[in-house]
Amino acid sequence: MEFLGLLGNVDHSILEIDFGRGFVVEAMDMSEFAHICEEDFGIADVWFKLDYDWGCCSQDKFKRPDYVYLIRKTLHDYPEYSGEADDIEARVAYWDVEHAYQDKIIDYLQGQIRKLRLLKEGSIRLSLELFFRIEDDSWEMDSSRESTSACENRLFFLTRRELREANAYLSDGLIDSKHKYLQFAVQNFELSYSISQYQLEFLSLMISLEALHNDANSELRFRVSRGCAVLLGKTKAESNSVFKLVKNLYDKRSVLVHTGNQSKITKADVLQLKDIVRRSLRVSLELNLPKAELSTLLMEKGFGVANKIRKL
Repeated sequence: MEFLGLLGNVDHSILEIDFGRGFVVEAMDMSEFAHICEEDFGIADVWFKLDYDWGCCSQDKFKRPDYVYLIRKTLHDYPEYSGEADDIEARVAYWDVEHAYQDKIIDYLQGQIRKLRLLKEGSIRLSLELFFRIEDDSWEMDSSRESTSACENRLFFLTRRELREANAYLSDGLIDSKHKYLQFAVQNFELSYSISQYQLEFLSLMISLEALHNDANSELRFRVSRGCAVLLGKTKAESNSVFKLVKNLYDKRSVLVHTGNQSKITKADVLQLKDIVRRSLRVSLELNLPKAELSTLLMEKGFGVANKIRKL
């Protein structure tokens, strides 16, 4: 059995990413990929999906790119059905095992994509997931899933330095935690990638920050702003800048929540907030402290000590 995943909203730098566990990233001519989808897999409206649903074509350009970028692996341990063809109970039992195996593959890749989202802005995603067999030079699909990302078509790309950092983070970076507040914060960060209205994307990101910094013992606007400033500021000037930015963004959140006035939130606000949330989550996951310990740490420490906190 083979697995093929279409990576949406990415550029050629993705070819140098190592997803681990034997997954290989490759480029394929877009016309060839569209032909395979239509002829071998029977997928309809392929060109429309490439342009829009799957995020393979920038909406800011008039020319389609030459290639799509795929992640692929041969699944030598894929479960095989060994029962009788007409044994319904055996078939159902096998389907449960097969679906669990497929979910395990997808969950792993989604975790790696989540790490990449924590490193850099861009709406990278698995747009199409295919499990198939190659028989007599034709591709016979076993199952498929499609997904779309509602946030704007923000291309994911990495510089040479970012590529080294990304491969190191994919290899050993922490993304899971037993602490529920961290799980909830990550979930809301991920949710922001599937929300089409950017004002609601903003709220999802702010909930993520509140989950990290709200201890229910002090004024929330101050707590969230100060927590981000301590967590992210490498110098006092940088901490002050983060403090002012987050306070301003939180004020906009309050206006939106209490009055319903959406005009105060801009797309630039969303990107600024997403950057703050992304960086805060990375440091918080690295520290991986219980909520009370993180709250105490951020209240005790002053501005400009972010590097020291990460070495604790």
